[in-house]
Amino acid sequence: KVNGYTRKRQALVFTTAVESVDYAVVVQLAKGRCQICKKPFGRGKIEVDHIMPLAKGGTHTYDNVQATHALCNRKKGAKVLDASQA
Repeated sequence: KVNGYTRKRQALVFTTAVESVDYAVVVQLAKGRCQICKKPFGRGKIEVDHIMPLAKGGTHTYDNVQATHALCNRKKGAKVLDASQA
């Protein structure tokens, strides 16, 4: 399991911008919908995804994270999706 500390450490290794991200706030901003598939969360597991993956130089900042279904996040992997792929 990757936690917030590990993500922050990964971002520092890639020398990207890092800010303290409250995952509860990210989920609240999603207004009950997965930011990849746009379907309601329901009872499934919710994860916080980096829109531009840390491995590709993305930042660990509010403007680069989104709440997603765990399965949607797994399918996305370390890719950058455009609007037509969501």
